Amino acid sequence: MERYGYENYTDEEQKLDEKLEQRFKALKKRQIIGGIAVCLMILVINVAVLLQISGKYDSAFSDSLANEVSSNVENKVTQTLTAELLEQYAREYKYDDSSVPVSVYVASKNLYSVVDISCTGYYNASASIRGGSIQVQQSLIGSTASGMIINEDGYVLTNAHVVMHDDYEYSIQTYFGREQLVYEKVTKPYDTVTCKFYGNDTSYDLEIVAYDEALDLAVLKFKNGLPEKAKYVTFGDSAALNLGEYAIVIGNAYDLGISVTTGTVTNLRPDLTGYDLSYQMGEVIQTDAAINSGNSGGPVFDATGDCVAVSSFKIASSSTEGLNFGISSNLAVKYIDGVAAAKGIEIKVYTSYSDTRLAEILK
Repeated sequence: MERYGYENYTDEEQKLDEKLEQRFKALKKRQIIGGIAVCLMILVINVAVLLQISGKYDSAFSDSLANEVSSNVENKVTQTLTAELLEQYAREYKYDDSSVPVSVYVASKNLYSVVDISCTGYYNASASIRGGSIQVQQSLIGSTASGMIINEDGYVLTNAHVVMHDDYEYSIQTYFGREQLVYEKVTKPYDTVTCKFYGNDTSYDLEIVAYDEALDLAVLKFKNGLPEKAKYVTFGDSAALNLGEYAIVIGNAYDLGISVTTGTVTNLRPDLTGYDLSYQMGEVIQTDAAINSGNSGGPVFDATGDCVAVSSFKIASSSTEGLNFGISSNLAVKYIDGVAAAKGIEIKVYTSYSDTRLAEILK
């Protein structure tokens, strides 16, 4: 405010004028602050509307991130709550936006895509020579394990060693005019394979479609179609796994029925060369999630509920703990594709990644 003839003012007029000037300055300051507040309010409303429309932000998901992600990641999220950033961390850390614990979510999602498997057969336990011929004594043999349903056509993936058993083939050879019994150790598939679902005693017959002892993988199929309650797994990209991610195992541990164990991915191995194994597999996922007798052939899931490995074996001794291994899901998908090509059949698999990525895996 500019004043003219200030020197002619009386003391009262001068005081009144100064008071008016102070009020004007205060009013101007309020107008500026109010304008800034209105702009900020409009900006907040626009961001909230955009986030609501995109559907990317969920309060439960935000809570999950705050609880699970490390402190520096947590700070980044609180600094910039954009839909793109939340989606990025969801992909990287594989968190689900459910309010239930990750293990509960994964188990409930896949409980009926896993079956407990029972196999029975006969093996040549002993033999003798009578009247110039071989008399073989057979004994019943069996095993229990796990498997996962891979599509609505009723195909099942498990380990080869689940559906195979050791046997002996006998022959007669003559040494210096005397007949002697000679045997050779062989591996044969079981005669019958059945399965059950969680919480149900109904048995379903399976047939063996193919098996590969070197990879320790096998494909089975429901003989009479897939039961209505059944679901099937979705395969994740095992090459995208990080150390420390969730590893959730579902299977028929110790033949006590379907159960769930949890742990983390502890190592990613291209193979197990150098270990004393009866088979030489490749692309192995190591976890500390408990794998017991009977878990073989069952799935290992990540936090999104995708199968990232097939439980295969563990190293157990008084000096080891938590050394559990599964065949990578990428190798399993490649094997399934090979079985389909060799048999001239279609075996669909469902993946959480693109067809382009699937084509890369199948090369």
